Amino acid sequence: MKLNIVYILGAGLTKSIEILPNRIPMMLDFLNVMADHLDDEVILNHLAQLVDSDILESPSSKLKIVARKINENDRTVSTREEFRDLLKRHPYENIEDIMWRVNRTMIPMGNPFSWITRDDLKNKETRTLVFKYLSLKWLPVKLIYGINRLFYRIGWHLKLNLLQKFVKRQLNLPNTKHTFISFNYDLTLDRSLQMESKGKWDISYGYGFPINYYLPTCVADEYYQYESNQLNTLSVEVQQLHSIDESEKKIQLLKPHGSLNWLIPYTYEDDYIFSNEPVIAVLDKQLQIAYSPLADFRNGTVPSLSSKSDLMIFIAPPLEEKIGYMKFIQEVKESECNAFIEADEIYIIGWSMPATDEDQRSLIQSSMKKRAKKIKNICVINYNADPDYFHRISEVFDINENKLSVFNNGFEDYLISSL
Repeated sequence: MKLNIVYILGAGLTKSIEILPNRIPMMLDFLNVMADHLDDEVILNHLAQLVDSDILESPSSKLKIVARKINENDRTVSTREEFRDLLKRHPYENIEDIMWRVNRTMIPMGNPFSWITRDDLKNKETRTLVFKYLSLKWLPVKLIYGINRLFYRIGWHLKLNLLQKFVKRQLNLPNTKHTFISFNYDLTLDRSLQMESKGKWDISYGYGFPINYYLPTCVADEYYQYESNQLNTLSVEVQQLHSIDESEKKIQLLKPHGSLNWLIPYTYEDDYIFSNEPVIAVLDKQLQIAYSPLADFRNGTVPSLSSKSDLMIFIAPPLEEKIGYMKFIQEVKESECNAFIEADEIYIIGWSMPATDEDQRSLIQSSMKKRAKKIKNICVINYNADPDYFHRISEVFDINENKLSVFNNGFEDYLISSL
């Protein structure tokens, strides 16, 4: 009889293996961390347009003025430094709340400024109005661009060996099945599983749904070299990914909030509409997990689709009901429920159980009620979490608080004491 082990992983896990000065963002300091990367044009553009689009809560007037200067092409070192300083003074905002507000920004279909002539654009007020419309229209893409670009820059410059040691130890346990549930967009765990599973975790079905195609990073790198006004004339072609026998999958990585290596076909009408399928992985030429330099590709050729389609990296805030209809998200959540019902052991690593994860708390509670018997072993690994946190964990997972195995000095300290 197999031992079913479930792992719940939050942003605190990746944070615990950061290598300074490359900080890993948490939900509340995401913008603050991105402000460290204003030498990157993609991140600079994203943050300036975000501030100028009235999405943030109560930005200072000075911050908005400097953001507008950047949007009007003032990219001097002094302007970047001023923008960085002002962003770091801005009160912390939850990145998932920001994503939710961005996705609620409804832009009318079509082009309401088709009547504007080149002479009209010489007027500053007209230019500002048109720019704001275009910024809002493409803001969801820009936000994903910025998040993706941040992790693309950080890459694998992390203490990956720590996570790999843990993954290797767990996967080598005899007669076990492993389900990793990650609420992180980044690819740190994905990479570690691929490296340490000896082929037992495979991208084609390791995420809990089939992935039959991939986009090579070399294609993305080439695409990135072109100017934005040339992109409509380009196309990208995805490749076939050979799948494994589903019966062999003993390791799953479920990512209910999306992943920075998943591309989804999409259309834009009154809002962004993601296709139900297919999900396309981003991989390097050795078929290794990789970040893409870009988050959006035009004119993608996908064998299973009858016409070319634009592709976008898929990440979504947890309270976003617009993704509920998507078949692969439904499959992920069904696999989550089954994992909690069948779990013999649960590890909770770096998950703060924030208010925005209300859907996950509800899913866990309903699943735990369906169990034949209560869970006996839950190991909670966090860093300086307050006592109320462990009380909430015990309530959600329906276990006496004194039966929790608690390690509250961080993931690295846990590894030292347990490996």
